[in-house]
Amino acid sequence: MIRIENLRKEYDAKTVALDNIDLVFEDSTFVALLGPSGCGKTTTLNCIAGLLEPTSGKIFFGDKDVTRLQPKDRNIGILITDHNVEETLCITDRAYLLFEGRILFHGTPEELAENQVVRDRYLTNSFKLRKKDFDALAAQRE
Repeated sequence: MIRIENLRKEYDAKTVALDNIDLVFEDSTFVALLGPSGCGKTTTLNCIAGLLEPTSGKIFFGDKDVTRLQPKDRNIGILITDHNVEETLCITDRAYLLFEGRILFHGTPEELAENQVVRDRYLTNSFKLRKKDFDALAAQRE
């Protein structure tokens, strides 16, 4: 499990990238951070991986505080992709929508896709969530 408590990242006095974020990523889940450009997605991942040091707050892997550990000592990596939202939500167990450095909404892909605030700010009203049958796709490839 990865737990983030009151994570804050300031680049200078006027630029707050993360504003006291609390998150829990359970073991064996696939999580997506979604949001517009500049909302803090990459900053959050870079703090978790140890590539950026947060201004304040804590990052735990299980019960171990890794906030000040070097990246090489965390045994974690990140992969940042530029996939479309529909594809990302199709393979996600839990999703978090960041907006202006704060978590605007979190939940299952279905909850995210049905939330009107999320639709207004990010997905648009024409967005349709289409779940993929990955077992069927795997069978087609064999």
